[in-house]
Amino acid sequence: MRARYPTLRLIDQVLRAGQWPFSSDPAAAELEREAERLVGAYCSDTVWLTGDIAAAPLMTIRDALEHARCRALPISLLVSDPEQAPATPPVPAV
Repeated sequence: MRARYPTLRLIDQVLRAGQWPFSSDPAAAELEREAERLVGAYCSDTVWLTGDIAAAPLMTIRDALEHARCRALPISLLVSDPEQAPATPPVPAV
């Protein structure tokens, strides 16, 4: 059986993602597609054998995924008026 979100899991592992890992994000399916594209563009094929991603490409990938994560947020979380904001913040999936 194929692991869920293998590209995000690799990135989380290399980043040592703690509180907000990409692989457990509610938008993980969308982020996985973007991560596959980014890793293909910025990393060599050996990344899957070694798990070694150079710092500069890793930070570029991380920043792009953070941007994609923000784009995937429900519009209700992006409201600046406190009266229109949700009563409680969302809890990330674990």
